[in-house]
Amino acid sequence: MTMPGLTARLSLRSRLLLGIVAVLSAVGLLTVVFMTIKESREYQGHIKQEMDAMLTVLEQELKREVIIGDFATIEEILRQRVQCDIVDAVAWENKGMSPMVARNDHSAAHRPKWFARLINLAHPNVSRPLVVGGTDYGRMTVSFTSVPHENRLWQSVLLTLGMLLIMLVLMVFLLIRIMQVGLAPLVRLEKSAWQIGAGDFNVRVAECPGDPPEMRLTVDAFNRMTASIETLLLKREQAEQALQQVNDQLEQKVLERTRSLEAANKKLATLSSTDGLTGIANRRRFDEVLLNEWRRAQRTRQPLALLMIDVDFFKNYNDLYGHRLGDDCLCKIAGILQGGSRRSSDLSARYGGEEFAIIAADTDAANALQLARSIHASIESLNEPHAGSPSGKVTVSIGVATMIPESTQQPGVLIEMADRALYDAKNRGRNRVCYFEQRGAPALPDEDKTG
Repeated sequence: MTMPGLTARLSLRSRLLLGIVAVLSAVGLLTVVFMTIKESREYQGHIKQEMDAMLTVLEQELKREVIIGDFATIEEILRQRVQCDIVDAVAWENKGMSPMVARNDHSAAHRPKWFARLINLAHPNVSRPLVVGGTDYGRMTVSFTSVPHENRLWQSVLLTLGMLLIMLVLMVFLLIRIMQVGLAPLVRLEKSAWQIGAGDFNVRVAECPGDPPEMRLTVDAFNRMTASIETLLLKREQAEQALQQVNDQLEQKVLERTRSLEAANKKLATLSSTDGLTGIANRRRFDEVLLNEWRRAQRTRQPLALLMIDVDFFKNYNDLYGHRLGDDCLCKIAGILQGGSRRSSDLSARYGGEEFAIIAADTDAANALQLARSIHASIESLNEPHAGSPSGKVTVSIGVATMIPESTQQPGVLIEMADRALYDAKNRGRNRVCYFEQRGAPALPDEDKTG
């Protein structure tokens, strides 16, 4: 794990504690190093003075003995001088004689070798000629050792580190107690922040009497911030509810307007395809249905029938009875046409003025004539008075035409055939049904034929 990742896992309390421990440890180690360096320098200055004093004392003690040649006393003097803990060896040598040496075997090293290499104290040797009355009696040599001082320095370092460790433990204990008290408001803030993160914005951080002034200001700012967030969320919720309500109202209005528009369009479509007087299909609707049925008959190769109906002597009827009664008469005839159709797919339409038309799909000549005779009889049975007509009542003339349209033909062919049949019915005295006979069509009664 990298250092940033490890640091991110530590809490604020742990970071503070580790930081203070690191600082105290660094200060303690620097103190030990400084004290060791200081004592080492003091030792170096002290050892120089000891060397001079040791040689001076040794010279005074050996002057008389070397003159008289008392070697036993000289050896005793050397053994006494080497008893000093900082002296490693004391020697006197003269020309023509073996050197006399006394060694100190009591300087045991208690410090680690790495510590000795670290402080690097010198092991000096000092030497001075022994001259008495201008006569040279050889040379005195004293070897000094730093082991005792290194031992003392090592003991001092251990003692200092022990004291620092004790102080560090006490400091850590005090710091933990201090942080428990000092960071208590932060702990409360942390708990409150977690609750707010979970969606509970009613949480507030309580102030304690022992909180410092800065922390009280922080807690107060945190509580005010939480209250502001709660207010904003409440306003947002209210705004969303209001917006949803407006959207619902708007959707309802749009739905109502759409329904109204659909109803209006449907009504408009009905009005645009319905005759205003009679309530049946108008000429525009007639043209649309005839074209559609014509194309379907071309595809299915089924006969298509057309009945053209004209009210006999209707101008005379209007002149005698007025246009209001004339309109009533047309409405009655339209009702009979609407109810007299064989199937719901048949279309009854007002063709123009007193003329009407019926489109009957999948209808051959015989069925078309049967439908025409039924309508003719129904209108005649109304017994609607008509003084301007030879029959004394309202009658109609009907022209019938049927055909299976070819792909090269247009609907006008069928209209022309039905018109010719209607024209023939009028020429024959009106109040009758005539059929336009095509070449190759089935035989029909002579009174129904025209061509």
